[in-house]
Amino acid sequence: MTNNDTIENITDEEQQLLDLLESGKELSDKQLESVMANEQLAADYLMARQAAAALEAQSLDVDARLKQMKRQQRRGTRKYALWSAIAAVAAAVACLFVLWPTAKEAAPQHSSANHIFTADNSKPGITIVDEGRNRTVDAAEQKTKRADTEIDVGDLLAECEAEERVTINVPTGKSAHLTLPDGSQVWLYPGSRLRFPHRFVGDTREVLLEGRAYFSVRRDAGHPFVVTASDVTTTVLGTEFVVSAYEATTPQVTLVSGSVEIAKGGRKALLKPGSQATATADGGFAIGEVDTEPYVQWRDGYFYFDNASLHDILVAIGRSYNVCVVCRCPELLTQRMRFIADRNASLKSIVSRLNEIADTKVRLNGNSIEL
Repeated sequence: MTNNDTIENITDEEQQLLDLLESGKELSDKQLESVMANEQLAADYLMARQAAAALEAQSLDVDARLKQMKRQQRRGTRKYALWSAIAAVAAAVACLFVLWPTAKEAAPQHSSANHIFTADNSKPGITIVDEGRNRTVDAAEQKTKRADTEIDVGDLLAECEAEERVTINVPTGKSAHLTLPDGSQVWLYPGSRLRFPHRFVGDTREVLLEGRAYFSVRRDAGHPFVVTASDVTTTVLGTEFVVSAYEATTPQVTLVSGSVEIAKGGRKALLKPGSQATATADGGFAIGEVDTEPYVQWRDGYFYFDNASLHDILVAIGRSYNVCVVCRCPELLTQRMRFIADRNASLKSIVSRLNEIADTKVRLNGNSIEL
């Protein structure tokens, strides 16, 4: 952190988190889920929670700390103020372990639980909305042991005008695999929606996505395949990639093979295999290298996490099985681990598998996973 990192460089999300921390208010479930979806904000928040707990335990003057932080803010370094305030009590956190070495063994006391994922209580099934004929039908599930519902849209697409569109709705707790009219394949993650025409006509093959999907696009150099998700478009000729654009999260595009062009507003970028682009607040993209194996394994029916946070693992489980995830110890969510499991397995066996490797234990309680 430098003295040049002033208020002008703070993102809207960092500003909102800073204001909440200053006010002393608890984050709502929706705010907490949004914060925990951003790795850097999650780290800031959890560090602040740990620091606050240390201050309370040692009966330090919190008001004095806040006043000190606000004096720094008036000098135009609000983000620096947040970190300096946290750093100022980091020693207190360390002292807790020096002065009370048995504190880690004691069960932490928390007055309320934080929901890091909320189940959909309506429990809907997968539906297909045929806009041309203004009807909604339930998707028939094939009796297989695959983790995903196999959707055959062939009959629905027959005898329809090309411009008419279909929307596949995959609720929380479900996932689906389908083949588009051009032969391209799509694996839809839980809580996703895909809209596409009965037949692709014209110069491009365009689809609209909400949520997350793995695409395996059939090559057609004369007709680019275009995915629009949030305000990001991804254009390919034929390749495999993942687009993620859940509500209240930052859109991402991850390239597994081939090449893609991404665009947001007037800005564009090309990705190479193993690259992931994340939309930024200034209208561009932050591009870095990632391990694509988790996405490939998802396509093949498995959870695959390597050096992933417990938070990300629990949210994926909650979304896949449509169960709430409740945590009374947010500081535990940052522990990282390797976790692999069959997505077709029962929730009970998934939790059992997780408890075999996690430093802390989770348990099932009705329609909730509790930590």
